[in-house]
Amino acid sequence: MSNAKWIWHYGEFEIYHNMKVHSRRRDYEAEYPPFWQLATVYPRINFLKQFSNEEPFTFKVHATASGSVVLDNRRYPLGSDIVAHPGAHLIKIELLNAQGLSSAYIDSDGLVTDESWVSNNAVDDNTPVGCTPAFTTLKHNPTEFPFEYRDISPVSSEDIDSGILYDFGKETFGPVKVSAPSDEKFVIRFGESHNEALDPVEAVIRYTLEGKKEYEIPAVAFRYIFVSSPSVKINAKYEYLPVKRVGSFSCDDERINKIWDVCAYTFELNTREFYFDGIKRDRWVWGGDAYQSYMIDSYLYGDNETTKRTLLSLLGKPPYHQHINTIVDYSLLTIIGAYEYYFRSGDREFLEKIKSRLMELMDFTVSRLDDDGFICERKGDWIFIDWSDMDKSGPICAEQILLWQAYKCMNEICGCGYENRAAELQNKIWDKFWDAEKHAFIDCASSGSRHVTRHANIFAILFDFVDEEKAEEIAKHVLDNPEITKITTPYFELYELMAMGKTGRYDYILDLINSYWGGMIDLGATTIWEEFDPNMSGEEHYAMYGSAYSKSLCHAWGSGPVYLLARYCLGVYPTAPGYETYEIKPQKLFENFKGSVPIPGNRIINVECVDGEITSYISSDIH
Repeated sequence: MSNAKWIWHYGEFEIYHNMKVHSRRRDYEAEYPPFWQLATVYPRINFLKQFSNEEPFTFKVHATASGSVVLDNRRYPLGSDIVAHPGAHLIKIELLNAQGLSSAYIDSDGLVTDESWVSNNAVDDNTPVGCTPAFTTLKHNPTEFPFEYRDISPVSSEDIDSGILYDFGKETFGPVKVSAPSDEKFVIRFGESHNEALDPVEAVIRYTLEGKKEYEIPAVAFRYIFVSSPSVKINAKYEYLPVKRVGSFSCDDERINKIWDVCAYTFELNTREFYFDGIKRDRWVWGGDAYQSYMIDSYLYGDNETTKRTLLSLLGKPPYHQHINTIVDYSLLTIIGAYEYYFRSGDREFLEKIKSRLMELMDFTVSRLDDDGFICERKGDWIFIDWSDMDKSGPICAEQILLWQAYKCMNEICGCGYENRAAELQNKIWDKFWDAEKHAFIDCASSGSRHVTRHANIFAILFDFVDEEKAEEIAKHVLDNPEITKITTPYFELYELMAMGKTGRYDYILDLINSYWGGMIDLGATTIWEEFDPNMSGEEHYAMYGSAYSKSLCHAWGSGPVYLLARYCLGVYPTAPGYETYEIKPQKLFENFKGSVPIPGNRIINVECVDGEITSYISSDIH
């Protein structure tokens, strides 16, 4: 079997597909580009390799660009038969693609394209090429992402308003072919909810079509499809990334089992070229959403490839002139996420490949600190943390704790004095933001309000900014305190529940999974939403950002219970990079439960509790 692979300049595949992904958002029949700068691929790329052969052989070079092949100083056209006579050789493939990805492919008895090649952008030094096992044949070139498809059909249809409303039974994602018997004008609307698909004004994804008999609508999110003409027929497919679900969880509580299944399905839908935030809106790659996806993936798929693609897409190309997605905390979470990926996977090779980008991103962040060494809001920056009412009138504590954790991660990645920076910043945070009377970190010291929210205090526990005694003090006075504003997003609720787990509040975790995630399912959710407020009712649940249906009803950050149940109920986590050492400390949250966790080396940790008796063992992940 041939070992040939399509090759590209390292990181270019991810940057190319990142550009394609971010060009696809469509709101109210208008294209909606992101508001941050995107990196672009190099138009000019060279691929090089030295090789020798004892017997003559013939090969062809295929490419996704224009250019030529230079073998031993003689130039040949792409696609032509080239003879390599016995001896030592230097081959150089010179490509130019003004509109897309430059990549090359050779599959012959004497020479193949693979990891042994190097590349450059005609300016910088040679570096190892990029390639993956997904692109090993000539027909599967890397300009098209290797999704798979299967037909899906509606479970019911209903005649409404002289049209037809199709219900596919659950949230899904894919392309739709539309057939019209004539060139009549009609409207097709997609809805995550019944109400959205029927709303002619507020439906976010809709098309007005006329003039043809056949249409192909690119992959979109929907549960419902409304077609305004009964004579128009639709044919839908499910578009998905064929990633194997290795992790599992089940217990004697069927409600928890259903919540886990819905969370896992939500994550499946958002695992695509990269980890999406949501499949309807925005379909973009956000650094904070992605950070949680790395954690969830490690317990569900163990799919390093999607995590690496996402990190490369977010990091883009230095020099940096703005934060990741313009959000300061997302730059910090990208750095923290890169190190945590290494710690879980043991993939030091990847960490070394992106180290220079991480260092430049950290340097950019440091260049925008205030005189006290705190993160502050500069022109063009977005201090996000969470959708919550917190005091942001000056440097906020939650952001400084993220910076402290990023310093610690950078110290593990490259040293460079970050340990001293972390120690200095830690002292300043205690000085500026700790309130002994409130037993908590305040949001912000600038206004004098001494306002306390959960966010900084959660980060303090989560990242071991405080010791166990102080963590318990904070948990008692903040996390257990109903007077402190509750979290409303699944995004930050995951962080809160992780902090609860670190302080042993397992009953709280189960209660909230049941009430918060279960609350959405009780309302008919087939995937987890971007935000959930149990005090809302009816169509209020669908509204966000001032629009009736702009809330995402399938958001990756809602898949947190997959992580929580594996981390705390199964009790599996690494204590050294790549699970070289690890702990299995299950918590008996149920009388009977079992589950599996993927770990490096195609291994699976299996944990089972039967009538209160726990066993665990390691098996192989046979693909």
